[in-house]
Amino acid sequence: MLLLFGPSRQMRGSLPPTGVCITRVTLKRDGVVLDLVPPLTRVNNLIFGRTRVDSPGEMIMTNLTTGDKVVLYFQPCGWFGSGRCEVDGYVYDAAEEPKY
Repeated sequence: MLLLFGPSRQMRGSLPPTGVCITRVTLKRDGVVLDLVPPLTRVNNLIFGRTRVDSPGEMIMTNLTTGDKVVLYFQPCGWFGSGRCEVDGYVYDAAEEPKY
């Protein structure tokens, strides 16, 4: 896992990571290879207030065996927790046409 933290003038009191972590999983029984790119994670209120972790953005899981792809978009958390735990997503086939 690669996490690099850089300074941010826009988000005071939070640490935005600037690196990307890519995970590759091989299922032993089926031989399917999955590639997972999660969204960046931000830690808010690290020094003062109640600490919370937010992961807004896209998570992309690609089946490298068949070419199918799942794209999930995690909504950013707003004031007073609005938008928390809201996820939109699509499933694409190998030809990049939406299936679901």
